[in-house]
Amino acid sequence: MKARSIIILATIIFPLFVWTSSAVSQTTEMLYQKSIYSAAIDKAIAHCKAKTSYRNSKSENLQRAAALSCMKAAFFNDFKVRLIEEMIRQASARNPIKSITI
Repeated sequence: MKARSIIILATIIFPLFVWTSSAVSQTTEMLYQKSIYSAAIDKAIAHCKAKTSYRNSKSENLQRAAALSCMKAAFFNDFKVRLIEEMIRQASARNPIKSITI
């Protein structure tokens, strides 16, 4: 009787453990991806801000490049969260096995 109840408990608890561990691993994976994408966007913002020093140049082409870089940096700052969400969606579409819900 004891062995039977242990087997029944094990068959109930094991699927719950597997389901919980997969949910935790998905959350961990999503946080990891968010941090990677956030760092990439921060790096792009830093590159754009570095180019803004060209606005004082005598060259019109460099001034235009500086203006474009300012607009890019503003875009990245304003839409950072949405960009990260879209990057995660596209990554999960490429690899449906690692599908992550937001």
